[in-house]
Amino acid sequence: EQMRGRGWLAVLASAAGVAVIAAGAGRSSPGVNAPTVLGDALVVASLVCATAWVLMAKQLMLRYPPVTVTANVLAIGTVMITVWVLVVDGPPPTSITAGAWVSLAVLGIVCTVVTTVLWNWGLSRIPASRAGIFVNLEPLIGCALGIIVLHDPLTAFTALGGLMIVGSALAVTLEG
Repeated sequence: EQMRGRGWLAVLASAAGVAVIAAGAGRSSPGVNAPTVLGDALVVASLVCATAWVLMAKQLMLRYPPVTVTANVLAIGTVMITVWVLVVDGPPPTSITAGAWVSLAVLGIVCTVVTTVLWNWGLSRIPASRAGIFVNLEPLIGCALGIIVLHDPLTAFTALGGLMIVGSALAVTLEG
């Protein structure tokens, strides 16, 4: 894919926004755990994996519809995680309530299947470079949840990095 200067600027600004958030984590709040190399490496690894997924999915959707790609990826992932859980933790408990099973089914169907189909449908219609910027919303949403749910402080680093990420997403969206 060919990107214009504005697209490259958005990609760089979005990645820099993630770096600003990671660099500022825990700096201005006494008593808050400071960032660790392992934690930062896991964020970077997550973004690399997400970017690899975007590129691979884009190639798959040149040959197959988004629903087919989603179904195969989720089936393979389900088999892999099932084997992992059985090996590491053994069979799941059988005393799970009906309400818990319904909750798990809703999480699996709505939060995983539907969102993945929608993501793949969108990815099949836009360049991977534009979609990749939206992957950087992941650490921003993690920060927002930390602030809302865990009452982490909103720091200047988080706000600046978040504005860079959201601004980049808006720039590529408005570019058309």
